[in-house]
Amino acid sequence: MKTTDKANDTEEMKKWLRSPTLFVINVLGVKPLRYQAEFLESRSSKILIVSGRQAGKSTMLAWKAIWTAFMRPNQEILIMAPSFDQAHLVYEKVHQAVIQSKFLASHARKLNMIELRFDNGSVIRCITVGRTGDYARGYSASMVIFDEAAVVPEDVYVAMQPTLAIKGEQLILSGTPKGKHGRFWDVYAKETGPMKSGEWEIFKFTTRDNTSNPDIETFLASERSLMTEAQYMQEYEAHFIDEVGAFFPMSLVLENTDDYKYKLYNDGTSQYYMGVDVAHLGLDETAIVIAVKTGDQFRVIHAESLPKADLIMAAGRILEIVKMMPVNKIIVDGIGVGAGLCDILKQSVSDFVEPLILEGGRRLDAYNKIKLLLEQKRLILNRSDMKFLQQFGNFTVKYSTSGNLRIIKESVGHDDLVDALTLAIFGGDVEYRIGILEEMDELFRYRADVVTDTLQTINSGGKTGFSGNGV
Repeated sequence: MKTTDKANDTEEMKKWLRSPTLFVINVLGVKPLRYQAEFLESRSSKILIVSGRQAGKSTMLAWKAIWTAFMRPNQEILIMAPSFDQAHLVYEKVHQAVIQSKFLASHARKLNMIELRFDNGSVIRCITVGRTGDYARGYSASMVIFDEAAVVPEDVYVAMQPTLAIKGEQLILSGTPKGKHGRFWDVYAKETGPMKSGEWEIFKFTTRDNTSNPDIETFLASERSLMTEAQYMQEYEAHFIDEVGAFFPMSLVLENTDDYKYKLYNDGTSQYYMGVDVAHLGLDETAIVIAVKTGDQFRVIHAESLPKADLIMAAGRILEIVKMMPVNKIIVDGIGVGAGLCDILKQSVSDFVEPLILEGGRRLDAYNKIKLLLEQKRLILNRSDMKFLQQFGNFTVKYSTSGNLRIIKESVGHDDLVDALTLAIFGGDVEYRIGILEEMDELFRYRADVVTDTLQTINSGGKTGFSGNGV
């Protein structure tokens, strides 16, 4: 702002203080993107933001909070999220912006890592709501910014109702989609459908819209190569993905099949990985799958199931196969009795036997790896092995109430061959290997006496002679 007229100076300052966009440009020294400016200028009392990752959402929420607090005295502004890290991500941008502006810093009477108070009595606080909302009870606010709102359970919204009943200002729900469920989705679906009420103003933008990042296309290309279609569309294109359905669509599986016969061989140039899913109680079978990796392509060259096989029988069959064709690595399901099979195998082939525990987020990562290979046409399956192919249909996907994807296995039918394939590829592929020390640390979570009891049940009194001492 360059002018020699003091009166004009004052009027110009009032103008850009009244506009959040001009405030950001002149006070913070940043030029907002189009969709950021549209959000900043919104006067709607209820706003829903649906955003892709890395699209500048947290930054514009911080700008909105700062302008509101600075321009309007005695405002109580709450930045909320399910976890402290999530809430603090937005507040940290508030903190950083104020520190970097001498003008704003001169008006700050209190500034720490969870609270900012201006000399006009306005305050911005960083609040964690947790899984119940109890941590945030008792607050009242003139503005509530609720980030990562897509993963907030309904119980939290109910508990927070007194706080969310804000006093004439703005309630902002912001986040990246996490399935078609919950209040975040309900508001979006209603306000973008034919029966919209107009109660909420909707802002939706994708990661690609963030044109301030010159490397965005390179970044997205890299992410796209590492994610399934559903993952990418949700995280970066801000799409709401159906929460229930087949995780491995049969059409996708069949597109990746070829006519050939299983054959044990080793050409001396490719990488050969054997995955072993060990039978537990019930209908399970011990499954053995061998996948060969040539370049960045995988092909299943052998798959078999061993019904009612104890650990000695399973170990004997594995060693028989290894004698016929050397493999680079044997990856065994490391949960429970699988640890016992590892101990037996290591007595003969210790150099290339590794346990792998697929639980929680790692299990989802492993299945996503298989799905990604199928989508990229980098995994070939045997078209004639219908037993194997049909097992892909026993996996369904849904979102938990916390917004996390869960893989559900059907209670009837088998999934052993698919799990063995997953162990072979996820555990064997050097790009996705989990360190053996990390695996062994996890194995120690399983008590030896529990493993031994399970072995005795499976083997009708412990015919294997394995004592479980190695777990």
